Amino acid sequence: MEKEISQQAVDEVEEESVSISQSGVKKVVAQEAHISETAAQKVSAGEAQIENSAVAFLQAKNVSMDDSVGTVVVANEVAAEDLNAVVMAARSVQAEQIDAKVLIAGKVEGNVTTLLDTRQTALLGLIGGAVAAVVLWALKRK
Repeated sequence: MEKEISQQAVDEVEEESVSISQSGVKKVVAQEAHISETAAQKVSAGEAQIENSAVAFLQAKNVSMDDSVGTVVVANEVAAEDLNAVVMAARSVQAEQIDAKVLIAGKVEGNVTTLLDTRQTALLGLIGGAVAAVVLWALKRK
């Protein structure tokens, strides 16, 4: 049975299946989460369907997002029509339109705009590690 929440401010929701609309939620834990016109801090789900919503941290096996914003999106598979994300990590991304600052993905299909993609992120990590090693070495010598 799906629990329905509408036009409420909720601290935490922990259900097998939940439908949330026009609400504000701090934490959602569910096997199936349907979220519409809602702001959520943290969502953990097996299957997440997000529409016209904002989620600060989303972790799910499979994610479907439409006209939404996610600060951090971590998933096995992401399907999106119009998504803005700061950081997205997924095995597979299918997108009509995604704007992500950092994207780490094994497979990407569709129109995706990024500041840093998987290769650039790895290169930046290597360069950052090398710079940190040189700085630590120089500090030890003094």
